[in-house]
Amino acid sequence: MTLNKPTMVKPRQALLTIGNTLVVFAVSANDNQQPVELATQIVYAPVLVNQEVGLTTTQTPFHQTQNTLSIDFLDRFNANSLVSLSDYVPGVQASRNGAGMGEDYSIRGFPLGGRLLLDGVLDNQSYYVRDPATYEQVDFIKGHNSAWYGAGVPGGSVNFIPKRPQYQPSTSVTAGLGSDDYQALVVDSTGPLAPHSAWAYRTVLAARHLNSDKQNVDSSPVTLLNSVAWQGESTELTGSWEYSRQNYPYDFDNVYAQGSPVYDVSYVHPASFAKSEYHRFELQSDTQLASNLRLEGIYRRITGQREEKRIGFWFMADEDSPLPGYYREVDENFTQNTGHLSLHYDYTLGGLRHETAVGLAYHETQSTYDDAVSSYDFSLNIYQPDFDVSLPSQDQLTPLSGDIDWQESALLMSQKSQLTDTLDLSLGARYTDYRLTNVSGNASTSEADNRALSYSAGLAWALDDQLTLRASYSQSWLANQGQDKNANYFDPSRGVQHELGLNWQPTPSATLDMALFNIRQNNLLVRDLEIAERYVLVGEKTVKGAEANLSIALSDQWQATAATAYMEARLEKTNDANEGNRFPSVPTHQHSLLLHYQPISQLTLTPGVVYQGSRPGDRANSFYVDSYTRYDLSAHWQVMPDLSIQASIQNLTDIDYVTSSAANDFLRFGDSRTLRISATKQF
Repeated sequence: MTLNKPTMVKPRQALLTIGNTLVVFAVSANDNQQPVELATQIVYAPVLVNQEVGLTTTQTPFHQTQNTLSIDFLDRFNANSLVSLSDYVPGVQASRNGAGMGEDYSIRGFPLGGRLLLDGVLDNQSYYVRDPATYEQVDFIKGHNSAWYGAGVPGGSVNFIPKRPQYQPSTSVTAGLGSDDYQALVVDSTGPLAPHSAWAYRTVLAARHLNSDKQNVDSSPVTLLNSVAWQGESTELTGSWEYSRQNYPYDFDNVYAQGSPVYDVSYVHPASFAKSEYHRFELQSDTQLASNLRLEGIYRRITGQREEKRIGFWFMADEDSPLPGYYREVDENFTQNTGHLSLHYDYTLGGLRHETAVGLAYHETQSTYDDAVSSYDFSLNIYQPDFDVSLPSQDQLTPLSGDIDWQESALLMSQKSQLTDTLDLSLGARYTDYRLTNVSGNASTSEADNRALSYSAGLAWALDDQLTLRASYSQSWLANQGQDKNANYFDPSRGVQHELGLNWQPTPSATLDMALFNIRQNNLLVRDLEIAERYVLVGEKTVKGAEANLSIALSDQWQATAATAYMEARLEKTNDANEGNRFPSVPTHQHSLLLHYQPISQLTLTPGVVYQGSRPGDRANSFYVDSYTRYDLSAHWQVMPDLSIQASIQNLTDIDYVTSSAANDFLRFGDSRTLRISATKQF
């Protein structure tokens, strides 16, 4: 359960330097900046957040490494989504979900599959891209902790912290323009409903338009977020309604042929389109039942509908043949219900602090689709696709309808204890009952029906005020669909991460955070060696790696944040020729550097550079995509106290590069040079 309310937090006193404090990652030269209290499940102690650069690191209650990007950082680069800037976080790469229609990330080698969190529970699981105007910050949690968050991949989690009503009135209007016909308007207003009122509101309206590098692909998302909060003597309630309209079409990715990625080509037919609408209704509560007893709850309901025409290619048979055409009409209705209730008990034993928490969690996703599909009715040239083709008629389409029903309920508990004045222990456990039914047509059914028990543990040892050591163990799981030869449902896949790390702050202006980690995921479905139509649970993957983050104030005008990651990611057991190969799209080496230069008080320049090493393009390691170095630059000018201007250039040298790949016909490219400027007026 995650609630981010400064007014309700009760900061820990003795454990602040052990493992649950947010450590400054990008040091600010502003000596007048005051600590900010953030109360969340993963950040709940007084912290110092740099509002200039907006990069920080912290540890979760289970002592896994976490990196935070603030909304200020995204605003400086005029970002319309987080994906393009996520590679500044070590061990994180942009990933693919729904051919551009959804938002996804890969953490320590494992794509999340769109399982993103909002306030610590699952966000919209349909094709969806969250607008940066709706959240304050995003946390990249290294190592997924299924004891608290439920199903997920072992690499980690991404958690968005939404904007909430504030009791100090504030209104801002931001207007932006840029290359590729970029246009943006964001209005953000908050404050009490009346003077000295216990009620407050927040309204955010974000409307954008952007043409992509691909022909026939543009996007004009609109998001409206309305929320109200009420603060009583011991209770705070927050209600939210969010409406989102999105229209990014299925863009079909790109291909690798004749020894290189095929850039500057789009396989999206001009008749393609996508229309989707989503509503999120939410109620959160935080009640102090007694001085040491707190009850937190959240209920979220998301409904949506999508209408699409996907017109492009099916797959690449070989490099010398045209791409077979693909046509699909999509009509889907989507419903998601998520709830989480937890009771937290704080107490003291022997002068040492402890917290015991127990909770209940529930999640249900239902999707009903009524589609029609056809393939091979036309073809597209790999290098010069001609869209002057005859599209299939209605009588040539094959109906494709289905239902997806996924339910997950759980009982969870955690224990956080001071063992000594310098040693902190965290334990977690979760029992989950889940069921998944995927029916396509009247004949094909894929099911999962099982239970999962998962654990986590962590230790943090403060050697002194400057150096903290940590060790953690976390488990993850994901449902496997289908049945074995004995007609039993497959057990879920299992992931385990071990991590050792340190956080060292030798001076107030320098912080070093380092981590060594070992991840193993097994119980993966692979083909049976004896019967090709059968699957067995013997697949296994491993990732061994290291990460380091260094932040330092070089002078009153210059600050720097540098990050590096090393990952050795292997397919250990696959029952085929891919055994022992590297993960597709995972670089062995990754580096980033972000500088912060303030020549005068009103002007801030933020140059950055990102490096991703060469990566295998597929599981067979049959081809590799080149390494790349991307340069970015942003400038912030405080023209007047209530007026600021932000200008940015991403991909300064306009390089062509691949952000992620899964096969020779599933490549995603980074954006070309992007120029944007915006102005923000405060009222």
